[in-house]
Amino acid sequence: MLTYRENYDADGELSEIVVVVTDLFVVDEVNLATGDVRFEGNIYVRGSVGSGAGVYAGGDILIGGFVESSTICAGGSVMIRQGMNSAGAGMVQAGGDVNGLFFEGVNILAGGSIYADYYMNCSLSARHKVTAMGKKASLVAGITIADCGVKTAQLGNQIGLPTRVIVGVSESLTKDELRINEAMNSVTHELDTFRKAYVDFMKRFPPEVRTESELFKKIGNAIYTKEKEMQELKEQLEALEERRKEVTGAGVAVSGKLYENVLIEVDGAKTKTNTVLLAVNVKREGEKAVMLGLY
Repeated sequence: MLTYRENYDADGELSEIVVVVTDLFVVDEVNLATGDVRFEGNIYVRGSVGSGAGVYAGGDILIGGFVESSTICAGGSVMIRQGMNSAGAGMVQAGGDVNGLFFEGVNILAGGSIYADYYMNCSLSARHKVTAMGKKASLVAGITIADCGVKTAQLGNQIGLPTRVIVGVSESLTKDELRINEAMNSVTHELDTFRKAYVDFMKRFPPEVRTESELFKKIGNAIYTKEKEMQELKEQLEALEERRKEVTGAGVAVSGKLYENVLIEVDGAKTKTNTVLLAVNVKREGEKAVMLGLY
């Protein structure tokens, strides 16, 4: 796709011409008859995507119609204008955000945020936030994992369908931190051993022996390899620490009704509702998840 744009200065004179070439594949609809659609760039489906079909893009995916029990996978973001109902058999995976009119029985994994008017019995996982938009926005049943928080008007429903929401510092983040710390301790021990052997070798043998010694070379190479491994582990741990700072303090904001039988977990602290509450914000305070007035 080629886009042409002219830019003008304050005097109305043409200052530059901008030509942008975008990889875009356009198709009317996707179903079992057409087969899956795969493209390294962006994909625009004008109509709907039928059950059993798949749309796979290296970039973004825009679907103008409705999506049934299908697989939608994008390296970028996904937008489904007419929503998706897949009865638990459909999946959306995106490196960026996922947007839709609604989602029912859909498994969604987003590297960014997830937005829709309402969600029913979905499995949602967002690296950033999950938001139900509008005054009638609702999040009902299923499980929602949103590292940076959840915002909705209604959470749960009148008949008390089991609804689970997890925000903030996740169990997997804590496990990753523990795993890296254990690996760093192991590498530190190995480095100490190799460095002591290196120093001992330096003391015991003259330069001409060390130069010809394969063992001495291997010890040196081992030190270099372990130092490099330690640096990589430190960088991974720093990234996890930054992620912890980003998600700590996340909460669940419900502007309307928070119904009973909703289990909420904030930074590992859990609370479960046994009655209907109005306009609350669930946060972690100390060792507990507490419900505070939103207004």
